[in-house]
Amino acid sequence: MANKIYLFSYETENVVTTASIEAIMDDLYDVLNIFNKNVYLIKTEDDLSILDKYI
Repeated sequence: MANKIYLFSYETENVVTTASIEAIMDDLYDVLNIFNKNVYLIKTEDDLSILDKYI
Protein backbone atom coordinates (compact mmCIF):
# COMPACT_ATOMS: atom_id res chain seq x y z
CA MET A 1 0.00 0.00 0.00
CA ALA A 2 1.09 3.53 -0.67
CA ASN A 3 0.19 6.47 1.50
CA LYS A 4 -0.80 9.89 0.32
CA ILE A 5 -0.74 12.86 2.65
CA TYR A 6 -2.90 15.88 1.98
CA LEU A 7 -2.70 19.30 3.60
CA PHE A 8 -6.09 20.86 4.27
CA SER A 9 -6.54 24.36 5.64
CA TYR A 10 -9.42 26.76 5.90
CA GLU A 11 -10.27 30.15 7.31
CA THR A 12 -13.79 31.16 8.24
CA GLU A 13 -15.63 33.05 10.90
CA ASN A 14 -18.85 31.16 10.24
CA VAL A 15 -19.60 28.96 13.26
CA VAL A 16 -21.73 26.52 11.26
CA THR A 17 -18.98 25.99 8.68
CA THR A 18 -16.39 25.42 11.40
CA ALA A 19 -18.63 22.90 13.17
CA SER A 20 -19.28 21.05 9.90
CA ILE A 21 -15.60 20.82 9.04
CA GLU A 22 -14.69 19.63 12.53
CA ALA A 23 -17.41 16.94 12.37
CA ILE A 24 -16.05 15.69 9.06
CA MET A 25 -12.49 15.64 10.39
CA ASP A 26 -13.64 13.60 13.41
CA ASP A 27 -15.03 10.94 11.04
CA LEU A 28 -11.78 10.53 9.10
CA TYR A 29 -9.41 7.78 10.14
CA ASP A 30 -5.94 9.31 10.21
CA VAL A 31 -5.99 13.10 10.65
CA LEU A 32 -3.50 15.29 12.45
CA ASN A 33 -4.35 18.84 13.44
CA ILE A 34 -1.14 20.81 13.10
CA PHE A 35 -2.02 24.47 13.55
CA ASN A 36 -4.78 26.41 15.32
CA LYS A 37 -7.56 23.91 14.55
CA ASN A 38 -7.68 25.07 10.93
CA VAL A 39 -4.74 23.21 9.35
CA TYR A 40 -4.83 19.43 9.06
CA LEU A 41 -2.70 16.66 7.61
CA ILE A 42 -4.88 13.89 6.19
CA LYS A 43 -3.31 10.51 5.44
CA THR A 44 -5.02 8.07 3.11
CA GLU A 45 -4.11 4.57 1.99
CA ASP A 46 -4.50 3.53 -1.64
CA ASP A 47 -4.05 0.05 -3.06
CA LEU A 48 -1.52 0.03 -5.84
CA SER A 49 -2.05 -3.06 -7.97
CA ILE A 50 1.31 -2.56 -9.68
CA LEU A 51 3.07 -3.42 -6.42
CA ASP A 52 1.43 -6.85 -6.43
CA LYS A 53 3.33 -7.67 -9.61
CA TYR A 54 6.74 -6.95 -8.12
CA ILE A 55 6.43 -8.06 -4.49
